[in-house]
Amino acid sequence: MLETASVVYLLYLAWKIGTSSTVQMREGERRPMRFHEAFAFQWINPKAWMMVLTAASTIHLHTSLSLNAALMACVFVVIGLPCILAWAAFGMSLRRFLANPRVLRAFNVTMAVLLIASLYPIVAHFFA
Repeated sequence: MLETASVVYLLYLAWKIGTSSTVQMREGERRPMRFHEAFAFQWINPKAWMMVLTAASTIHLHTSLSLNAALMACVFVVIGLPCILAWAAFGMSLRRFLANPRVLRAFNVTMAVLLIASLYPIVAHFFA
């Protein structure tokens, strides 16, 4: 049941991505999140929760619970920070290319097709 719901939801997301057009900006003041807002957002960020729960339940760097938590936080900073910076730099460089509506359309369709292709293992297992 959960696999089916996941596949349906991801197909819905692929449809929304593949059929989306240019980004519409609303009138008014737009600003990025402030540091404290972004920090507070992490407490409700489902990706962050899944990452932390997975790491906390599978990786044990030390027998002491508090030292293990501190070491895990260091690992997240050492590995996560460069990854986030690279992701942001890639996004900023991609922004110039995606300003062209035809390129954006091709990009969105490609991302939708790749998302659908990523479902292959689940679908293959379902029909096996």
